[in-house]
Amino acid sequence: ILRNGTTSFLLAWLMLMQSWHVNAQSPLVAQWTFASSDSLHWLPAQVPGSVHLDLMREGVIPDPFLSTHEHDVQWVETKDWVYLAHFDAQADWMSHAHVTFDFKGLDTYATVTLNGHPLLEADNMHRSWQVDVRPWIQATDNVMTVHFTSAIKAGLAAKADHALPVPCSNEPGDPNDRISPYLRKAQYHHGWDWSPRLLTSGIWRQIVVTPWSTRRITGHRWTRLHLTADSAAYKLTLSTEGQGPLPPWSLGMPGAEVHTTAIPHERLVTWQSPQRWWPNNLGEAHRYPYEIQMAEQRIRGHVGLRSIQWHLPSESSQAMHVTVNGIPVFAMGANVIPADFFASRARAKQKALLIDAAKANMNMLRVWGGAVYPNKAFYQTCDSLGLMIWQDFMFACTMVPTNQAMHDNILKEAVEQVQRASLHPSVVLYCGNNESLTGWFKWGWQDAYQLNNADSLALWKAYDKVFHHLLPDAVAAQSDLSYWSSSPSASPGRLANAESGDQHAWDVWFNQAPLDSYKENPGRFVSEYGMQSLPSMPLIEAMNPDVTQWNSSTMDLAHRQRSFMPWLAAGMDGFRMMKHYQQKMGLQAKNFQEEVRHSQLVQGVALTTAIESHRRNKPQTMGSLYWQLNDVWPTVSWSTINHDGSWKLAQHLVKDAFKPCVVSLNLANDSIHVHVIADRRLAARGELRLTWTDVNGKSYWSSITPASLQASDNLQLISLSRKGHQAGEVLQASWHENGNLVDQSRLVIPIR
Repeated sequence: ILRNGTTSFLLAWLMLMQSWHVNAQSPLVAQWTFASSDSLHWLPAQVPGSVHLDLMREGVIPDPFLSTHEHDVQWVETKDWVYLAHFDAQADWMSHAHVTFDFKGLDTYATVTLNGHPLLEADNMHRSWQVDVRPWIQATDNVMTVHFTSAIKAGLAAKADHALPVPCSNEPGDPNDRISPYLRKAQYHHGWDWSPRLLTSGIWRQIVVTPWSTRRITGHRWTRLHLTADSAAYKLTLSTEGQGPLPPWSLGMPGAEVHTTAIPHERLVTWQSPQRWWPNNLGEAHRYPYEIQMAEQRIRGHVGLRSIQWHLPSESSQAMHVTVNGIPVFAMGANVIPADFFASRARAKQKALLIDAAKANMNMLRVWGGAVYPNKAFYQTCDSLGLMIWQDFMFACTMVPTNQAMHDNILKEAVEQVQRASLHPSVVLYCGNNESLTGWFKWGWQDAYQLNNADSLALWKAYDKVFHHLLPDAVAAQSDLSYWSSSPSASPGRLANAESGDQHAWDVWFNQAPLDSYKENPGRFVSEYGMQSLPSMPLIEAMNPDVTQWNSSTMDLAHRQRSFMPWLAAGMDGFRMMKHYQQKMGLQAKNFQEEVRHSQLVQGVALTTAIESHRRNKPQTMGSLYWQLNDVWPTVSWSTINHDGSWKLAQHLVKDAFKPCVVSLNLANDSIHVHVIADRRLAARGELRLTWTDVNGKSYWSSITPASLQASDNLQLISLSRKGHQAGEVLQASWHENGNLVDQSRLVIPIR
């Protein structure tokens, strides 16, 4: 039986699966309480979590998502909070020389003690913190305190210590009072144009305990040596800490051959006829499971075999696109923010959100830089769905402080996050920041913050150091992926333009441009564009069940509108902008429910107009990522998925626009251009069927055009004249393969 390859594979796999239930690492189990430092009135707490959720659970504060209660809970950010844990040691802790506590997430300024002994001081929400607690751990009755200093207090102190004001945007209030640049904390916590202001504190990720004696694994990395359709070779490298020689260790990997090398902490892994990892709709997102074992420590994961190459602007090219396994891929997707404002609630919602992205034919998500680095489960879900991840570092619309301590902190954050994320085949690009370059050169920061020439030079040097040296060096040292310094930009340090790099196409919306401007300026890789819409009525009604008559002036809804454009007109806000675009489409709502539907229809038309324009411009344009997929709370925003997970109308429309093969009709002056566009791996033969119908719906002309469609073709198969066709007549176009309908589209001749 063991000579049979299939049977021996299954036997090895069953043996490996049986061993996976053993792992020396485990989350800390404790009884948690919390209190404000000035009262010490202890209440039950949940960890992981946040102080706002604990206060809500105990009835101390109202839900800030309801009515206008966001304003009623602002006092929470002014307090220091203390979390207290009581726990006994697990049975095996005391028999080991070391017991490492790994604090996966502390928000943000925290002092930790165990049984009266100082353990650590944290100052970065985006880092984890490890400490060996064995000298102070007791068999029973352990007491650990985590004291969180108010982010307001810490930010004001850091600001006072900094010689120069550090510009930023989107944080509400007077520019001279803003503190977010001085903190390594999620920037949206300070408020954004789609987010409430809730400056949280708390233990927002798990505390993981690892007992060990001689050496332990602290990390591992996969390095691609060779990959083709016929064979593959990767190197696995361990990182460890401890005393003495490296203990024996093993790598279990069914489906592959594992070889030892002359280097003790490395293994060479080879495959024949490997199954490669492909983005959504291009093939299977295959991953190979593995388990590393050293002494009592066992680490398991999955590795996806894929090659990633970015073509970025250079002296010889202005292109920006990604090639996966040698195939150029048109990136289709959206920008994603946390699935809920509070991380512990986001964890429960993120998988469904990502599945919805894949169902909508997306193959890439941009993890936006003003939030948090995703957890492991997020990346694992993207791995399994074939969703490529553009990973921003956590900087958005801000410059950086000039002090060395902050730069050291940022470097440690970057190294950790790249090591962690690069284990996942879904992660394909790192980007330094969101719109910081644009803000520095175009948003008047230097005048608003009264910076002189010397001040400006010092801040630019800090920007250059972090985004052009420190972060790209960290990416190069810890991964084989590309780095892009700022989104949008034409190249490192150069402002965005339509001919090079990536673009944020916001003339539609923020400059009130017509939707046809998407056709006129398609860009090279459009990483942001969007249109606001109202949330669906059930979400609006849930904001305050006592309200019976809703409109955009209802306070419970109006206070969630955070998009203002005073440069266009006094009082211009998102509600007025939505109505502007509705009127341009000839829509006049009879009631508020209809206004909600119209807003979502216009949003869908805007997004699909942009998407089709981008795809029709392929291969000049090779990316279309709209803003934004989702919401952190029930609000008025650019999202296509409501906070409760339900789809807005636009989500259904972008699902069709992102299909692997689409028919697109483009009316340009007096010509109608008919495109068939494919983003697949296989060529196909098919036929384009066209039909004209008059204003009464009667068909009066039709044609069939056979054609061959290559895997990633953008074929303009036919151009027709608009002349002679009346307003209201309809051109119906459909593409068929093997007699089956693949996609269809229609164009209604507009009134001149």
